[in-house]
Amino acid sequence: EQKWVDELKLLLLKNEKELDQLTNIIHKLRKIADLMQKEAKTKGDLEEKGKLYEYAKVRLEDAKNTLSTLERKWQIGQASLLAQTLVEGDPCPVCGSTHHPNRSIIHDEIPTEKDLKSAKSEVEKLESEYRKIETNWFEIKSNLTHLNVSIEEQKEEMTVIIPELSLENVEQTLRLYEEKLVEKNQLINEQKMKISQFNQIEKDIEHLEGKRKQERNNEESYLENEREIAKRYTELNTSIQSSLKNIPNEIQTIDVYEKKVKSLTKQKQQLEQDFENAKLYVQQLKEQLSGNRASNEKLLDLLTKSEGTLKEERKKFINMLSEEGFSGYQQFSQAKRERETIKQLEQQVQNYREEFRSVSDRYQEIEELLKNVEKPQIDRLKQQFIELENDLQDLSSTHSTVLMKIHHNEEIARKVAKINHTIKESEEKYKVIGHLSDISKGQNTYRITFERYVLAAFLDDILQVANTRLTRMTSGRYHLLRKTDRSKGNVQSGLELLIFDQYTGQERHVKTLSGGESFKASLALALGLADVVQQHSGGVSLETMFIDEGFGTLDPESLDQAIESLMDIQNSGRLVGIISHVPELKERIDARLEVYSSQNGSKTEFHFLN
Repeated sequence: EQKWVDELKLLLLKNEKELDQLTNIIHKLRKIADLMQKEAKTKGDLEEKGKLYEYAKVRLEDAKNTLSTLERKWQIGQASLLAQTLVEGDPCPVCGSTHHPNRSIIHDEIPTEKDLKSAKSEVEKLESEYRKIETNWFEIKSNLTHLNVSIEEQKEEMTVIIPELSLENVEQTLRLYEEKLVEKNQLINEQKMKISQFNQIEKDIEHLEGKRKQERNNEESYLENEREIAKRYTELNTSIQSSLKNIPNEIQTIDVYEKKVKSLTKQKQQLEQDFENAKLYVQQLKEQLSGNRASNEKLLDLLTKSEGTLKEERKKFINMLSEEGFSGYQQFSQAKRERETIKQLEQQVQNYREEFRSVSDRYQEIEELLKNVEKPQIDRLKQQFIELENDLQDLSSTHSTVLMKIHHNEEIARKVAKINHTIKESEEKYKVIGHLSDISKGQNTYRITFERYVLAAFLDDILQVANTRLTRMTSGRYHLLRKTDRSKGNVQSGLELLIFDQYTGQERHVKTLSGGESFKASLALALGLADVVQQHSGGVSLETMFIDEGFGTLDPESLDQAIESLMDIQNSGRLVGIISHVPELKERIDARLEVYSSQNGSKTEFHFLN
């Protein structure tokens, strides 16, 4: 039996090891299945974001075209307004010519600055949305690539364990191994149960054996106790029989004795309870009696005081009646009036007193005024009247003089107002020209001169072409932008460059780029400048271009991307020359002119790759 148990334990260890292997395989298969589900969801998200990306791109292009149209109309309109003020023989404020044969005429409605600001604001808003959607799209695309790589790595790892595994049968293989896991768990549980049962049987046998020995020992102890108890019983029985002779007959039994004790105990408790209740009742009566005595004394004292107060009040009332002229209470009662009547009488008295006081005050005031007043002298007053008439005539003459001066000053004021009006009309007439002059000199919201505005327009075209190559050289990470915000202080703005990082989703200055990244941006700008110059210059064709150094700052991947961009330019028919000391370029350049230096001087040699 012990050998069978050992074999069963070894088999259990083997099955547990296989169970761990199955669990590990199932965990990895579930991980692959989860990655495949995430991949499917990410593909759906990428497709949805792609549609949003294209839609945002179209909206942004439409907004830019609208802004370009409005700006062109605004420029033409401003030129038309400027042309309306030109006079033959006077120099043009733009070109300086004194001859104006073909002045611009206003054909369409000129957009306002508010329209331009609104269009620019819409472009900035849509551009911001486009950048966010583009960043999100690149993130989802990067996640999808990462998921594909992870799925392939997990699949290769699992193929070593399950050679027949493929991405199509992952779910089926997972269910198969889960069923094996359930079967293996059942088998292990059965084996553990058998081992546990065997161990329990051995423990039960050992327990019963010990219990049997204990029972034997207890049996001997019980026999010894039985002999001791029998001896003790005999002694106690003898003692009881002798005690029964001294106990009364009516309580010789235990039941009768206990009933008698209970009855007496209950009676005793009832008597004690009655005694306590009687003591409480007596105490309450004593307290109530003391309270009643105290209340009675207070009431008697209050009664005595009230009777004395009543006598005093009666005496005072009788004295008051006498003082007021009443012979007795009966006359006082007859003299009583209603409240309304009393109020009316009081009001009449008060009115009389107020009127009397008013008349008295006026009498005293008049008396006070005339107290020291002498009688007037008529002759003297007539003399004063004549003097006042003379003064009045002098004042009238002065008034006429002042009126004439006021009339003269008003005439001067009208002439000044007319001159100011003429000046205002002249200022209004040349206001547009002055405004255009200020704008062209950079005195505007964005502090951009006309020259910088034109350069900024060309720079936007250059950036649009340059970003095509920079996006390719940086695997879609970087995108050049022109800073449209106003610079701090009085610094001219409009030509600063920013870089938009797709990894962080934020803009930063181009100065923060590393050496290799700066070279990529510079190369993209140079190529974009060449394309834009060729587009805007009519018959001018830039067939040859040289790039001096800069390749040494690039890592291998960036170097390959830069060379591929240059190869594309070369395939379009242009000649691209590279001046560099980077050895890796020798393997990629078909035709090379190498320079060798020595003590006797330098020499050159052409090398061509087959």
